[in-house]
Amino acid sequence: MTYRHRYERLVEQIGKDALTGLQGRGQFDAKGPAMVRATVESYLSVSLIMIDIDHFKAINDKYGHVKGDRVIRDVATAIASAKRDGDELFRYGGEEFALLCLETAACAMALAERLRESVHDQYQPTLDRPITISAGIATCPMNATNFDALLLKADAALYKAKALGRNRFVHAAAPASGSIG
Repeated sequence: MTYRHRYERLVEQIGKDALTGLQGRGQFDAKGPAMVRATVESYLSVSLIMIDIDHFKAINDKYGHVKGDRVIRDVATAIASAKRDGDELFRYGGEEFALLCLETAACAMALAERLRESVHDQYQPTLDRPITISAGIATCPMNATNFDALLLKADAALYKAKALGRNRFVHAAAPASGSIG
């Protein structure tokens, strides 16, 4: 492999999460604020979907980190397969993912349900239970007009989804009865 090929390969991998191949947290921190600013300036909507693998610590504790890593990769693959081409998917950290989509709240909720179903439909022969995810959604400008506030709202909605029993999503603007799961 020549120096040029090694350089091109390195540039290709910058900003990618080593475990999943998704965009990493640094890319999220860079692209997120820019997307929110652009949508505010153009009077469009952008939604942030924060996603967490349910009961992930129990998987690591019972089956080990090798299996836990496999679950993270499988969930990342399922989410990446269910999202649309223009959506930006990131590994946020640990067992959490972030998805930015140029969509209204209603479209983002439909997408979150598709993601939830895609993960749940995976076959995991070595686990004694299905893999599920919870998600929190916030939409700009409906819930926030800057990236940090949007992230806080989506994160709070994610915790609400977990508190309501997991394997569901909640939109920041929806009452508890509006969650689907």
